[in-house]
Amino acid sequence: MRILSIRRGRLVATLTDHREPVLGITFTPDGEHILSCSKDKTIRRATCAGQDCRIVATFRKVPNALAISPNGQLLAVGLADHSVRIMQTANWAEVHNLPFHSDVVTAVAFSPKGNLVASGSGDCTVRIIDAETGDQRHCLSTHTKEIFSVAFSPDGALIGTGSRDKTARLFDTKTGHEMYCIADAHRDHIKAVCFTHTGCAAGG
Repeated sequence: MRILSIRRGRLVATLTDHREPVLGITFTPDGEHILSCSKDKTIRRATCAGQDCRIVATFRKVPNALAISPNGQLLAVGLADHSVRIMQTANWAEVHNLPFHSDVVTAVAFSPKGNLVASGSGDCTVRIIDAETGDQRHCLSTHTKEIFSVAFSPDGALIGTGSRDKTARLFDTKTGHEMYCIADAHRDHIKAVCFTHTGCAAGG
């Protein structure tokens, strides 16, 4: 894993602590640390200078994706055992172990307010979860193949998804209803979706 300085345009550090490929990375909201998950079944935290890299969580199955809440207090992890775990970053204690999916969890995201988690899976569904209670609010089931990416719009009103079924879709967060399906823009699966600060969506 490599950390780059955008301002200086140079390599800051190369981290080689994981023993298997890195599957997901995210910065903490304060910009001081970076979190990574790997096929070696661990999550590590390091400073953005590449120092003090340590294991903060170990799992029996591979963690495929991770996301941190906007306030930095919670971490969501999507695992190969079909579960979504929500952990406290203060002590890395597990708050929720959520068994809603029936296949590998491939993507997770927090809403802008941090009150919701969206998770995507090989079971072709996206689940909207209450981050505090762990309750499932909606199951979004219009995709026909594996979900690769989930993202909330800046206002939290929409969830964007990308899938192996070659479609990108937008869902209403509050109701769970599908708002749009972009089915003819790509000839292959859609690995990533994102929103601009003004709410424009992109997938590829």
